Amino acid sequence: MDLKQLSYFKAVAEELHFQRAARRVHLTQPALSHQIKALERELGVTLLERDRKSVALTAAGGVLLEHTKLILRQVEVAKQETQEVGGSAPKRLLVATIDYLNLDVITRSLMKMRSEHPEVEIQKTEMPTNEVFNAVKEQAVDIGFGPPPVPHDALIKRRVALGHWTLVLPRDHELTIQESVSLAELRDQPLIIFDRALNPDLYDWWMQQFAAAGYKPNVVMETKQIQAALSMVKDGLALYIIASFLISDLSDSLTLRPLSGFDTEMSVFAAWREDYRNPALKFFLEYIRQLA
Repeated sequence: MDLKQLSYFKAVAEELHFQRAARRVHLTQPALSHQIKALERELGVTLLERDRKSVALTAAGGVLLEHTKLILRQVEVAKQETQEVGGSAPKRLLVATIDYLNLDVITRSLMKMRSEHPEVEIQKTEMPTNEVFNAVKEQAVDIGFGPPPVPHDALIKRRVALGHWTLVLPRDHELTIQESVSLAELRDQPLIIFDRALNPDLYDWWMQQFAAAGYKPNVVMETKQIQAALSMVKDGLALYIIASFLISDLSDSLTLRPLSGFDTEMSVFAAWREDYRNPALKFFLEYIRQLA
Protein backbone atom coordinates (compact mmCIF):
# COMPACT_ATOMS: atom_id res chain seq x y z
CA MET A 1 0.00 0.00 0.00
CA ASP A 2 1.62 3.25 -1.16
CA LEU A 3 0.65 6.91 -1.30
CA LYS A 4 -0.38 6.77 -4.96
CA GLN A 5 -2.74 3.89 -4.30
CA LEU A 6 -4.23 5.77 -1.38
CA SER A 7 -4.73 8.90 -3.49
CA TYR A 8 -6.41 6.78 -6.19
CA PHE A 9 -8.67 5.16 -3.61
CA LYS A 10 -9.56 8.56 -2.11
CA ALA A 11 -10.59 9.86 -5.54
CA VAL A 12 -12.91 6.92 -6.18
CA ALA A 13 -14.30 6.98 -2.64
CA GLU A 14 -15.16 10.67 -2.93
CA GLU A 15 -16.47 10.61 -6.49
CA LEU A 16 -18.20 7.20 -6.21
CA HIS A 17 -17.74 7.09 -9.96
CA PHE A 18 -14.74 5.44 -11.63
CA GLN A 19 -14.80 7.55 -14.79
CA ARG A 20 -14.83 10.87 -12.92
CA ALA A 21 -12.19 9.62 -10.49
CA ALA A 22 -9.98 8.49 -13.37
CA ARG A 23 -10.12 11.96 -14.93
CA ARG A 24 -9.31 13.49 -11.54
CA VAL A 25 -6.13 11.42 -11.05
CA HIS A 26 -5.15 11.40 -14.75
CA LEU A 27 -5.44 7.64 -15.27
CA THR A 28 -7.46 5.51 -17.64
CA GLN A 29 -10.48 3.89 -16.05
CA PRO A 30 -9.10 0.31 -16.46
CA ALA A 31 -5.80 1.36 -14.86
CA LEU A 32 -7.62 2.92 -11.93
CA SER A 33 -9.78 -0.18 -11.47
CA HIS A 34 -6.61 -2.31 -11.49
CA GLN A 35 -5.08 -0.16 -8.74
CA ILE A 36 -8.17 -0.43 -6.54
CA LYS A 37 -8.37 -4.20 -7.01
CA ALA A 38 -4.67 -4.51 -6.14
CA LEU A 39 -5.25 -2.52 -2.96
CA GLU A 40 -8.21 -4.74 -2.02
CA ARG A 41 -6.13 -7.89 -2.63
CA GLU A 42 -3.32 -6.56 -0.44
CA LEU A 43 -5.68 -5.70 2.42
CA GLY A 44 -7.85 -8.77 1.98
CA VAL A 45 -11.08 -6.76 2.15
CA THR A 46 -13.65 -5.28 -0.20
CA LEU A 47 -13.40 -1.49 -0.13
CA LEU A 48 -15.99 -0.64 -2.76
CA GLU A 49 -19.19 -2.32 -3.85
CA ARG A 50 -19.68 -1.69 -7.54
CA ASP A 51 -22.00 -2.73 -10.31
CA ARG A 52 -22.82 -1.29 -13.72
CA LYS A 53 -24.94 1.49 -12.22
CA SER A 54 -23.32 2.52 -8.94
CA VAL A 55 -20.29 2.54 -6.65
CA ALA A 56 -20.59 2.51 -2.85
CA LEU A 57 -18.15 2.41 0.05
CA THR A 58 -18.16 -0.64 2.27
CA ALA A 59 -17.72 -0.27 6.04
CA ALA A 60 -14.05 -1.19 5.59
CA GLY A 61 -13.75 1.33 2.78
CA GLY A 62 -15.16 4.06 5.02
CA VAL A 63 -12.54 3.33 7.67
CA LEU A 64 -9.72 3.41 5.12
CA LEU A 65 -11.02 6.66 3.63
CA GLU A 66 -10.80 8.46 6.99
CA HIS A 67 -7.26 7.20 7.55
CA THR A 68 -6.30 8.05 3.98
CA LYS A 69 -7.42 11.65 4.38
CA LEU A 70 -5.29 12.01 7.53
CA ILE A 71 -2.27 10.36 5.92
CA LEU A 72 -2.33 12.42 2.72
CA ARG A 73 -2.96 15.64 4.65
CA GLN A 74 -0.02 14.92 6.97
CA VAL A 75 2.24 14.16 4.00
CA GLU A 76 1.34 17.51 2.44
CA VAL A 77 1.98 19.34 5.73
CA ALA A 78 5.33 17.58 6.12
CA LYS A 79 6.30 18.53 2.57
CA GLN A 80 5.29 22.16 3.03
CA GLU A 81 7.04 22.61 6.39
CA THR A 82 10.20 20.92 5.14
CA GLN A 83 10.31 23.19 2.09
CA GLU A 84 9.70 26.25 4.24
CA VAL A 85 12.61 25.39 6.54
CA GLY A 86 14.83 24.61 3.55
CA GLY A 87 13.84 27.80 1.75
CA SER A 88 12.46 26.03 -1.32
CA ALA A 89 8.74 26.36 -0.68
CA PRO A 90 6.96 27.56 -3.84
CA LYS A 91 5.35 30.97 -3.54
CA ARG A 92 1.91 30.00 -4.65
CA LEU A 93 -1.71 30.85 -3.89
CA LEU A 94 -4.36 28.26 -4.72
CA VAL A 95 -7.89 29.65 -5.09
CA ALA A 96 -11.06 27.64 -5.70
CA THR A 97 -14.40 29.04 -6.80
CA ILE A 98 -17.60 27.39 -7.85
CA ASP A 99 -18.34 27.09 -11.56
CA TYR A 100 -20.34 30.03 -12.87
CA LEU A 101 -19.04 32.44 -10.22
CA ASN A 102 -17.54 35.66 -11.57
CA LEU A 103 -17.48 38.11 -8.68
CA ASP A 104 -15.90 41.53 -8.93
CA VAL A 105 -14.35 41.26 -5.44
CA ILE A 106 -12.53 38.05 -6.41
CA THR A 107 -11.30 39.42 -9.73
CA ARG A 108 -10.09 42.70 -8.22
CA SER A 109 -8.41 40.96 -5.28
CA LEU A 110 -6.55 38.63 -7.65
CA MET A 111 -5.48 41.55 -9.84
CA LYS A 112 -4.19 43.43 -6.79
CA MET A 113 -2.34 40.33 -5.64
CA ARG A 114 -0.68 39.91 -9.04
CA SER A 115 0.23 43.60 -9.14
CA GLU A 116 1.72 43.89 -5.64
CA HIS A 117 3.16 40.36 -5.33
CA PRO A 118 4.27 39.27 -8.80
CA GLU A 119 6.54 36.64 -7.24
CA VAL A 120 3.47 34.64 -6.15
CA GLU A 121 2.10 32.12 -8.63
CA ILE A 122 -1.71 32.23 -8.53
CA GLN A 123 -3.74 29.21 -9.56
CA LYS A 124 -7.52 29.65 -9.77
CA THR A 125 -9.63 26.52 -10.15
CA GLU A 126 -13.37 26.14 -10.71
CA MET A 127 -15.12 23.26 -8.95
CA PRO A 128 -18.65 22.01 -8.33
CA THR A 129 -20.17 23.64 -5.26
CA ASN A 130 -19.94 20.59 -3.01
CA GLU A 131 -16.18 20.28 -3.63
CA VAL A 132 -14.97 23.84 -2.93
CA PHE A 133 -15.02 23.91 0.86
CA ASN A 134 -13.92 20.27 1.06
CA ALA A 135 -10.85 21.24 -0.97
CA VAL A 136 -10.07 23.98 1.56
CA LYS A 137 -10.53 21.60 4.48
CA GLU A 138 -8.27 19.03 2.85
CA GLN A 139 -5.63 21.72 2.11
CA ALA A 140 -5.88 21.12 -1.63
CA VAL A 141 -6.41 24.90 -1.97
CA ASP A 142 -5.72 27.88 0.27
CA ILE A 143 -9.11 29.59 0.00
CA GLY A 144 -12.47 28.83 -1.53
CA PHE A 145 -15.49 30.88 -2.60
CA GLY A 146 -19.03 29.58 -2.71
CA PRO A 147 -22.56 29.82 -1.32
CA PRO A 148 -23.47 28.68 2.20
CA PRO A 149 -23.45 26.48 4.09
CA VAL A 150 -19.74 26.25 4.93
CA PRO A 151 -19.88 22.76 6.45
CA HIS A 152 -16.56 22.46 8.28
CA ASP A 153 -15.86 23.83 11.77
CA ALA A 154 -12.13 24.07 11.00
CA LEU A 155 -12.78 26.82 8.44
CA ILE A 156 -13.10 30.55 8.96
CA LYS A 157 -15.72 32.14 6.74
CA ARG A 158 -16.43 35.70 5.59
CA ARG A 159 -19.30 36.87 3.42
CA VAL A 160 -18.00 38.62 0.32
CA ALA A 161 -21.21 39.12 -1.65
CA LEU A 162 -24.89 39.53 -0.82
CA GLY A 163 -27.60 39.65 -3.44
CA HIS A 164 -31.05 38.38 -4.33
CA TRP A 165 -32.57 36.09 -6.89
CA THR A 166 -33.65 38.13 -9.84
CA LEU A 167 -35.24 37.74 -13.26
CA VAL A 168 -33.66 38.86 -16.54
CA LEU A 169 -36.24 39.64 -19.20
CA PRO A 170 -36.61 41.69 -22.39
CA ARG A 171 -37.52 45.34 -21.83
CA ASP A 172 -40.70 44.93 -23.86
CA HIS A 173 -41.92 41.91 -21.87
CA GLU A 174 -45.33 42.24 -20.22
CA LEU A 175 -43.90 41.54 -16.74
CA THR A 176 -41.70 44.67 -16.82
CA ILE A 177 -44.66 46.81 -15.76
CA GLN A 178 -44.31 45.23 -12.29
CA GLU A 179 -41.79 46.20 -9.60
CA SER A 180 -41.26 42.52 -8.71
CA VAL A 181 -42.32 39.14 -10.07
CA SER A 182 -43.72 36.21 -8.08
CA LEU A 183 -43.09 32.57 -8.99
CA ALA A 184 -46.81 32.12 -9.64
CA GLU A 185 -46.49 34.61 -12.50
CA LEU A 186 -43.82 32.46 -14.14
CA ARG A 187 -46.08 29.40 -14.47
CA ASP A 188 -46.44 29.65 -18.26
CA GLN A 189 -43.07 31.23 -18.99
CA PRO A 190 -40.11 29.42 -20.60
CA LEU A 191 -37.26 29.65 -18.09
CA ILE A 192 -33.49 29.35 -17.94
CA ILE A 193 -31.77 28.36 -14.69
CA PHE A 194 -28.31 27.18 -13.69
CA ASP A 195 -27.17 23.65 -14.49
CA ARG A 196 -28.01 21.24 -11.66
CA ALA A 197 -24.45 19.89 -11.72
CA LEU A 198 -23.24 23.25 -10.41
CA ASN A 199 -25.14 22.95 -7.13
CA PRO A 200 -27.53 20.00 -6.79
CA ASP A 201 -28.84 21.06 -3.37
CA LEU A 202 -29.62 24.60 -4.51
CA TYR A 203 -31.21 23.33 -7.72
CA ASP A 204 -33.45 20.98 -5.73
CA TRP A 205 -34.34 23.86 -3.42
CA TRP A 206 -35.50 25.81 -6.47
CA MET A 207 -37.67 22.91 -7.62
CA GLN A 208 -39.25 22.93 -4.16
CA GLN A 209 -40.05 26.63 -4.51
CA PHE A 210 -41.81 26.00 -7.81
CA ALA A 211 -43.67 23.05 -6.29
CA ALA A 212 -44.81 25.29 -3.43
CA ALA A 213 -46.08 27.73 -6.07
CA GLY A 214 -48.20 24.89 -7.46
CA TYR A 215 -46.49 23.85 -10.70
CA LYS A 216 -43.51 22.28 -12.43
CA PRO A 217 -41.46 24.96 -14.22
CA ASN A 218 -41.01 25.02 -17.97
CA VAL A 219 -37.20 24.96 -17.90
CA VAL A 220 -36.03 25.16 -21.50
CA MET A 221 -32.33 25.43 -20.67
CA GLU A 222 -29.97 24.64 -17.79
CA THR A 223 -26.70 26.44 -18.28
CA LYS A 224 -23.20 27.11 -16.97
CA GLN A 225 -22.79 30.00 -19.41
CA ILE A 226 -24.28 33.33 -18.37
CA GLN A 227 -23.75 34.99 -21.73
CA ALA A 228 -25.47 32.16 -23.58
CA ALA A 229 -28.50 32.55 -21.33
CA LEU A 230 -28.56 36.33 -21.81
CA SER A 231 -28.47 35.85 -25.57
CA MET A 232 -31.52 33.61 -25.42
CA VAL A 233 -33.39 36.18 -23.34
CA LYS A 234 -32.40 38.90 -25.81
CA ASP A 235 -33.86 36.79 -28.61
CA GLY A 236 -37.12 36.48 -26.69
CA LEU A 237 -36.78 32.72 -26.18
CA ALA A 238 -36.92 32.56 -22.37
CA LEU A 239 -36.59 34.40 -19.05
CA TYR A 240 -33.50 33.90 -16.91
CA ILE A 241 -33.38 33.34 -13.13
CA ILE A 242 -30.00 34.32 -11.65
CA ALA A 243 -28.42 35.79 -8.51
CA SER A 244 -28.19 39.57 -8.82
CA PHE A 245 -24.47 39.79 -8.03
CA LEU A 246 -23.66 37.69 -11.11
CA ILE A 247 -25.07 40.36 -13.43
CA SER A 248 -22.78 43.33 -14.07
CA ASP A 249 -23.67 44.63 -17.53
CA LEU A 250 -26.87 44.21 -19.50
CA SER A 251 -27.61 45.23 -23.05
CA ASP A 252 -30.16 48.02 -23.54
CA SER A 253 -32.74 45.48 -24.68
CA LEU A 254 -32.72 43.62 -21.33
CA THR A 255 -33.77 44.55 -17.80
CA LEU A 256 -34.03 43.04 -14.31
CA ARG A 257 -36.91 42.48 -11.94
CA PRO A 258 -36.52 41.11 -8.39
CA LEU A 259 -38.35 37.91 -7.57
CA SER A 260 -40.72 37.93 -4.60
CA GLY A 261 -42.85 35.72 -2.40
CA PHE A 262 -40.06 33.59 -0.89
CA ASP A 263 -36.62 34.04 0.70
CA THR A 264 -34.72 35.52 -2.25
CA GLU A 265 -31.47 36.37 -0.44
CA MET A 266 -28.30 34.80 -1.87
CA SER A 267 -24.78 35.05 -0.42
CA VAL A 268 -21.24 34.04 -1.32
CA PHE A 269 -18.65 33.28 1.35
CA ALA A 270 -14.88 33.02 1.36
CA ALA A 271 -13.52 30.25 3.58
CA TRP A 272 -10.02 29.28 4.66
CA ARG A 273 -8.36 27.15 7.32
CA GLU A 274 -7.72 28.78 10.67
CA ASP A 275 -4.30 27.12 10.83
CA TYR A 276 -3.14 28.24 7.37
CA ARG A 277 0.61 28.62 6.87
CA ASN A 278 0.80 30.24 3.45
CA PRO A 279 2.00 33.87 3.86
CA ALA A 280 0.54 34.76 0.44
CA LEU A 281 -2.94 34.05 1.81
CA LYS A 282 -2.48 36.74 4.46
CA PHE A 283 -2.03 39.40 1.78
CA PHE A 284 -4.94 38.06 -0.27
CA LEU A 285 -7.27 38.10 2.73
CA GLU A 286 -6.41 41.74 3.36
CA TYR A 287 -7.27 42.65 -0.23
CA ILE A 288 -10.60 40.85 0.12
CA ARG A 289 -11.29 42.71 3.37
CA GLN A 290 -10.61 46.03 1.63
CA LEU A 291 -12.70 45.29 -1.46
CA ALA A 292 -15.61 43.18 -0.20
